Amino acid sequence: MSQVAAQPMTATAADVAGAIVRAYSTLKGAPPPSNTSWLYPLALSSNETAGWTSFYNYNLGNITTSGQNVDWYLNPHVTNGLKFRSYSSLDAGALGMLKTLASDGGLAAADAGDEGAFQTALNAYLGGATYPNLSALISRLSSTVPSSGSVLPPISIPPQAAPIALVAAIGFLAVAAVNLIDPTILPKWARISIPT
Repeated sequence: MSQVAAQPMTATAADVAGAIVRAYSTLKGAPPPSNTSWLYPLALSSNETAGWTSFYNYNLGNITTSGQNVDWYLNPHVTNGLKFRSYSSLDAGALGMLKTLASDGGLAAADAGDEGAFQTALNAYLGGATYPNLSALISRLSSTVPSSGSVLPPISIPPQAAPIALVAAIGFLAVAAVNLIDPTILPKWARISIPT
């Protein structure tokens, strides 16, 4: 795949929570066992995207990639050349973030409602650096009610790219159906600083 333009997105906490709930069900084959299963990832997403006022290409967790076999973009707020994974929809972005959290133990901690273990998973991903504490954000978002459907349109695909996008979508669905993840392209998120 290749570099694509960074397209700014907007969303509400309810939109993102709904996408996380649907992505959890896709990933685990069952609905989230508790509110913290989607609330902790919601807080992470809010922190990564300045409350969804500064995020691009449906990348809810600032997932980075090597750029091989996936579309990627350069985040205009990041100057170190990291490649950020581009997603086609809010639900796809939520699924990418949850796969990353699951691989680092964060999703299990969210399922257990264990903020300390969730924090440890976020710190471990950063190589031992301390990720900002999300307790206050978790508390602030706790009254969020997940939306029942995606209200955001998919990213438009130029007509000449439609056949390629269809092949990519079919490939993504096939991989998701058997729940295989190529560890060489497993997305990761990266903390960015958004000027306030």
